[in-house]
Amino acid sequence: MRTSSLILVFAVSFCGAAIFVSQDGDEQRGTYEFYDETEYSFTMTVTATASPTSTVTSTPTPIINRSSLVLASTAYTNNEGKRTGVNGDVYFHLIIGQLVGRSPESAGKTEGLVRIMSFGIGGDLKYSFFDQGVFYPALAVGSTLGFFVDIGEGGGGSEINVSDEKTFFVRDFYTCVSRSLGPVNLHAGYRRGGFPRLITLYSSSLRETTLIDGEELEAGLPKNTYYAGFDLPLGSVRRFRVEGFVVPGMYREPVLINTCIDGFVNFNLAYLYYYEEDLEQKKCYSLLGYFNQRFTIYGR
Repeated sequence: MRTSSLILVFAVSFCGAAIFVSQDGDEQRGTYEFYDETEYSFTMTVTATASPTSTVTSTPTPIINRSSLVLASTAYTNNEGKRTGVNGDVYFHLIIGQLVGRSPESAGKTEGLVRIMSFGIGGDLKYSFFDQGVFYPALAVGSTLGFFVDIGEGGGGSEINVSDEKTFFVRDFYTCVSRSLGPVNLHAGYRRGGFPRLITLYSSSLRETTLIDGEELEAGLPKNTYYAGFDLPLGSVRRFRVEGFVVPGMYREPVLINTCIDGFVNFNLAYLYYYEEDLEQKKCYSLLGYFNQRFTIYGR
């Protein structure tokens, strides 16, 4: 095991050295820093003067995340100076709990705080084929892989515990399109895979159970998910992002809407809406709080 680790470290170091040596020495390099909760790119510029010493200045440029909304991907990349090519992100997603809502367990009455505490970490790799034109949107295809765990008791809101499986992987393949209309960017996409399992973390009421040989087991979930969203500017560096997910054929037909404000201590709100046929009002919902952080690690 120790030998394998040393070989892996050596391989990564060797690749990094090869990339560094292969860079053009005359190419201007950008460095990236964070301050005031905003990521900036610093481009070094050398200005020739009459004196023997040239003047070196750095120009800060705020970097706006274009590759994603929250959990949904856009057709854009964070490649500096272009919107096409390969883009790789990592993300951290922590669902804190329900602030207010109505569930089948509350018999249609409004309920207060419900602790959830479900954590996920994952990656998103995609290729954007082309930028938008006059008559067509931008287009990208990609894949996501995430690892999620229910940290709280009972999982998914501590309402019911229908499965001992509190840790699981979510893998999806997707295609998406994006279109800019002035300052607003519109996005839509299709996912195929395990994303509906992630939605059950928001509420265990969405976990359909069946009784087999006297044992209560969780039923299977659909594989198809459709999403749409938009983002718009809030000042010069912040953006407000909204994404909505629907899963045709899923138990209780949930609709999940995530919102996000860049730089707002990464705390955001989500709204989950679904049906309950046994309730007189037949409508259940949850307003939830969550933390989400996403970084581009390849393509910038």
